[in-house]
Amino acid sequence: MKKLISLFITVCFYSATILAQESITVAFYNVENLFDTVDNPLTNDDEFTPHGDRHWNSSKYWDKLQNISKTIVAIDGENSPELIGLCEVENDTVIKDLIERSPLRHIGYQYTMTQSKDKRGIDVALIYKRNYFKLIKSESLSVDISHINGSTTRDILHVTGRLVSGDTIDIYVCHWPSRLGGVEETNPLRKKAATVLKESIEKVYDDRRKPYIIIMGDLNDGSESPAVRDVLSAKPSTGAYHYNDRTLVTILDKCTDGSYRYNGEWETYDHFIISASFTNELGCLSATNARICNFDFLLEEDKKYGGKKPFRNFNGYRYQNGYSDHLPVAFEIEY
Repeated sequence: MKKLISLFITVCFYSATILAQESITVAFYNVENLFDTVDNPLTNDDEFTPHGDRHWNSSKYWDKLQNISKTIVAIDGENSPELIGLCEVENDTVIKDLIERSPLRHIGYQYTMTQSKDKRGIDVALIYKRNYFKLIKSESLSVDISHINGSTTRDILHVTGRLVSGDTIDIYVCHWPSRLGGVEETNPLRKKAATVLKESIEKVYDDRRKPYIIIMGDLNDGSESPAVRDVLSAKPSTGAYHYNDRTLVTILDKCTDGSYRYNGEWETYDHFIISASFTNELGCLSATNARICNFDFLLEEDKKYGGKKPFRNFNGYRYQNGYSDHLPVAFEIEY
């Protein structure tokens, strides 16, 4: 009987805590090469194996999971984000190890992810706290670029779920094709990814009036790129713009720092693009405090160009037990 009473008190306290919370944190993090140590003969993952060029072993793998966990917890101060999009994750094994066998194991995250045809075998995933987000549907949207350059790329993860507030939201987790080969030369690849994304969003708009939509991911493009501004028709959150029911808004425009550094220049390739229903004028939920999480422990001195740069797991092929070449981004949903 004492155990039952104790359990009842715990459940009531936890439920009251959830009800008292009036916001949730949404984050995205390109974790850079979260591979297990097992060779997959169907993908190009050889360098992240014990006998590969990076001599990737269990010790390095678990250190990587520890570092990702530390970063995720730091994003929301004393808590951890309720919704987190991840990219450059190899498979279900690494996600399960992250949420079940790392310091995050006590949080109770669940996950859904894609199974893409990317040649390196990397995918995107969404992890979430089940007490704050109820999964309704998850699907992978294939981005076929074979007719453009004969290659493959990551699927887009489309997740529909219900928040603890009772509101339904649609989340898209993206990792668009890289700029390898030149920006102009690879623009058609990212425009193709944006087109697939746009077609899915239009279906959501057709099904529901004023839906709540969140696009998150490493787009390998800035907010002014053709894929973002022309294909998605996304508008910046700064300036005098008219938002209608089908307007998409980029919300990291006010951030002066970037999430990725190349040749000494900071760029914001990691994005949140949201539907205008998240603005105070058009909906019940509101998006606030959009930010790039440039924690000191995620940065190191840039000896070549000066200033700071992301503290990566490898400097070339030299292991340094760092984090990622990208910084995480986050914002709050108030309800």
